[in-house]
Amino acid sequence: MKFLLPKPLFQLCLALILAPGLALAEVYKQVLPDGSVIFSDQPAPGAEQVEISPVQTYKPPPIPNSTSNRSTRNDDKSDARHYDELRIATPEDDATIRENAGNVHIEIVLSPALKTQEGHRIALYLDGRVVAEPGRSTVFNLKNVDRGTHQLQAAIVDARGKPIKTSDPVTFHLLRVSVLMRPRTGQ
Repeated sequence: MKFLLPKPLFQLCLALILAPGLALAEVYKQVLPDGSVIFSDQPAPGAEQVEISPVQTYKPPPIPNSTSNRSTRNDDKSDARHYDELRIATPEDDATIRENAGNVHIEIVLSPALKTQEGHRIALYLDGRVVAEPGRSTVFNLKNVDRGTHQLQAAIVDARGKPIKTSDPVTFHLLRVSVLMRPRTGQ
C-alpha cells in the first residue's frame, strides 16, 4: 500500500503515522525524483525506514479522595479525626458564576479550627492542581480563571504537604464574555 503526498502535506502525514494505532507498524519513506514523498508499510527500492518514537501521553494527578487519608501512618489518621467538618461553602456545587474577569471567591467551612501548632494548613485544588499556597485562611480569591466547568476541592495538609483530610469536590461553571459573542451591529 503506497501513498503519494505533495510536500506541504508531509508533516500532516507524519503526524497521522505517529497515531497510536500505527505506532507498532514499520513505516518506510521514499523520496521520488520529482520531490514527492511516499510513505508505506512495505519496503521499496531506495526507501528508508522511519524511526517512530512512542506517543507522548499525559495523565493528570488524581484529586485527593475525601474519604481516604493518603497515608498509612496512625498519627495522620488520628489527625484527620480531629476535624469534624471540611467543605466548600462558596461556590455551591453546580453553581454558575458570571464574572468577565474570571475572579472566583471561595469560602471553606472548617470545624474545629485548624491545628496550626502541628503544621496543618489548608490547600485548595482547582481541576486537580494546587492553586493557592497552603495556608491558614478559609477564604480564597482566584483571579483570571478560564471560562468553562471546573472542579474545586479543599484539603488539610500536614507540614510535609500530605493531605490529612479532604472535602468533597464542588463543580462550578464560569461564564466570561467572549468577543465571539458580541451582538452584531448594523442589522
